[in-house]
Amino acid sequence: MKHLKKVIALVLTLVTAFAMATPAFAADPAPAGGLTVDPKISVTGLQDGDTVNFIKILKWDNGWKKNDGVTLTDAELATIVGDKTTPGAISAALAGKLAKDNTTAKYGPLTAAGGKVEQANPDAGLYMAIITPAKTGYTYNPVFVGADYKQNASGDSSTWNVTTDLSYSDSAAAKKSEVTLEKSAQDATSVDSNTQETVGVGDNVTFTVTTVIPGFADNYTKPVFKVTDVLSTGLELDDSTITLVKPTGLTKDTHYTVTPDGKTGFTLAFTDTYLKTVKTATPVEITYEAKVTSAAATSVNHEDNTVTVNYSNSPSDQVGNGTLKDKTNHYTFDIDGDLFGETTYKTTEVVKVGVDKDGNEITETVTLSNGKTVGALQGAEFKLYKDQACTQEYSNDVFQNPIITDGQGRMSIKGLDAGKYWVKETKAPDGYIADTEAHSIEIKAEVEEVTVTEGTGNDAITYKTNVLKSYTVEIDGTETAKYNITNNAATTKITTVDHGDTVVGTDTTSGKIKNTQGVELPSTGGMGTKILYTIGGLMVVAGGVFLAAKKRMSTIKE
Repeated sequence: MKHLKKVIALVLTLVTAFAMATPAFAADPAPAGGLTVDPKISVTGLQDGDTVNFIKILKWDNGWKKNDGVTLTDAELATIVGDKTTPGAISAALAGKLAKDNTTAKYGPLTAAGGKVEQANPDAGLYMAIITPAKTGYTYNPVFVGADYKQNASGDSSTWNVTTDLSYSDSAAAKKSEVTLEKSAQDATSVDSNTQETVGVGDNVTFTVTTVIPGFADNYTKPVFKVTDVLSTGLELDDSTITLVKPTGLTKDTHYTVTPDGKTGFTLAFTDTYLKTVKTATPVEITYEAKVTSAAATSVNHEDNTVTVNYSNSPSDQVGNGTLKDKTNHYTFDIDGDLFGETTYKTTEVVKVGVDKDGNEITETVTLSNGKTVGALQGAEFKLYKDQACTQEYSNDVFQNPIITDGQGRMSIKGLDAGKYWVKETKAPDGYIADTEAHSIEIKAEVEEVTVTEGTGNDAITYKTNVLKSYTVEIDGTETAKYNITNNAATTKITTVDHGDTVVGTDTTSGKIKNTQGVELPSTGGMGTKILYTIGGLMVVAGGVFLAAKKRMSTIKE
């Protein structure tokens, strides 16, 4: 019997020693005095539709101890529990380890409504809340809430007491990181003040993408963050210009990779090794250049450039389910072109017409003395300039100087940026006198911001972009055409055109450049000059013959 008593005493001593070695918020004895658990735990600061899983980290068992199956060392447990008067602290690294190693939910998934989730009547314990965002643009780090005991009976100081003041709160605010995305463009070769939405064929456009890498917690075992850019047909990427401006100090193929997709786009992806070192929101800036090609030569040609960011929006996401988009839209214009490339929408903003010697406009087809047939006027030659003095010629890959008017007197000038140009006639059709005045042609574009939503429900992606609202053409300061554009915001495609009071394809509302019927003056260098030179030469020869004959007659008389 004595030996049995010694064994029991030894066991009791060991049990007591183990209990004393386990840190707790308060003394180990069981609660007394009618204590109750917090009636609920909650997380606030959420977006409606977010889901939350509560994972039980600590339980009550005559003191706060790690829950069954939870991976924690005694030192980590002591850090969380703290002492009898002050709760411990959970570092970001420890929170990440907990979230990575412990994924079995006690409660959840619960769906946020009104910006929060609540779990009623929880078991006593410390809970880690893992939040999965419903919408794009956000990531969440784990937060912790405690369901502990409250004293609701005797106020006797001898009664053991645990309050929320000595533990983790039963409510916590979500720790959210916002991922943003913005794309802009700068047309350095632009002839107008709008250097983003309107471009000309041959222009080089510099694009800038800015975004933010969220602070990934340690429970993100293989985080993803990549930027993909896709250019439409009329834009050609120069992949040698792709530059990671921010973050600084990173090395290609070590911290990030760049994968071009021919001349139509690229993907810049940060390595998971680097991303695991990013603990706070880190700005990203990427720049590159693209050329506007001849494929963008249709009147009111619409080209776009779409950037997509994919990122891990939860610890288990290793493919980048979080998605953001942004888009820039770019437009080129024609003078006397086929609107949207459709022959049913022929525009006539400026037209070459002939007038007779009395100033009356010649509208019918006329057969000239040389047998050549002209309408309103075919065959006039012009050059386009960037300056009023007509010293800087302008041309691109889809039209070249000189510009020759067609059978309707239209001059087809394609792939223009919005802005101001000048045209000057360099040669008139046979039988007409050229107009030596420089005429201004100005294209004025108006853009508007629209909100685009792609997808539905929780998969919806919403962003803002600028699209063409209208444009006008002015000849010598007078408006000759206005086009109001209706866009389908979902695709930013031009769907309808309202020409307003302008009758497209007729001469009555167009800017008219007139040529007078008759012989050109010598200064023009045309056929009139040749005729005068010929007549003058004959007169000189005749005069010489006459003088020679007169002198001979005088000699004979003598």
